[in-house]
Amino acid sequence: MKKQITLLALIGLVTFSCAGRYEDKGIPVTKQEEMILSEVADYSPEVRSAAAPAAPGNSVTLDRKIIKNVRLGIETGNFAETRQKLDSILSAYGATLIRDNQFNDSYRISCDLEVKVDAKKLEPLTAELASIGKRLEYKNVEAADVTEEFIDIEARLKNMKKVEASLIDLLRKAKTVDEIIRVEEKLGQIRAEIDGYTGRLKYLSSQVAQSTIYINLYQKVEFKYEPTETPKFTERLLSAIDKGWKGFVTALLFLIRLWPLYVVAILIWLSIKWFKAYRVQRKEEKKAEKKREKKQKKDKPVESGTY
Repeated sequence: MKKQITLLALIGLVTFSCAGRYEDKGIPVTKQEEMILSEVADYSPEVRSAAAPAAPGNSVTLDRKIIKNVRLGIETGNFAETRQKLDSILSAYGATLIRDNQFNDSYRISCDLEVKVDAKKLEPLTAELASIGKRLEYKNVEAADVTEEFIDIEARLKNMKKVEASLIDLLRKAKTVDEIIRVEEKLGQIRAEIDGYTGRLKYLSSQVAQSTIYINLYQKVEFKYEPTETPKFTERLLSAIDKGWKGFVTALLFLIRLWPLYVVAILIWLSIKWFKAYRVQRKEEKKAEKKREKKQKKDKPVESGTY
């Protein structure tokens, strides 16, 4: 009978530790299953080399996965007109507006935009946006190559799906409840990791497919002093009286709220007063006792002796 694989070996294989063969009277494993489990164990160097990007001299052409972001600072002489033009350009390119923050102070009118656009349309859209204003203050292009991570995740995902298929096959062959529970537990862990890698792959794909443009559009304006209006004296006087009365009532209610402290303070004061009176009384009693003793000594007759 062929060699068996134990649940301990399954745990090691699922957590990418070194694969091994152990004898057990459990679930029979075919040669093909052993090869699959051996291939995925420890994410072997053979798998790593298969997932690594091709060397420069290799004839295989990789589809590079690049995440691009652009930042633009645009100064304009007419904010409203330029903003309308900017919105028209974004609409023509099918861009999606993610964030739009507008500001207006004494020195400038400005807005900060965050836009998502198809990565293939990034360069022509950037070029057109850079020319709509009075002056292009800055232009920053950021690119991140995630090709290696993308291929690595795809390879891991492929290998985990092999492990999932093997565990499903082993689950069908399980004979005891304990074996079924243990295999299902490891199957759940593998599926959770598959979901995690799948989500990461989808996120990277969306980041590669959709580039982001951050736009700061502003117009400088001439500073004009505008005095702020203040209430009349009578209004301010009535407001001050009202606030003063409310403050007095609040303070009075706060003091009333502290009545337990007053009771404790009175009890302490009465205790101290009683203690002082007790001490004075004790001193007077001691003095009176000393006087009686002296008087008794004086009144006592002196005994005469014969020599």
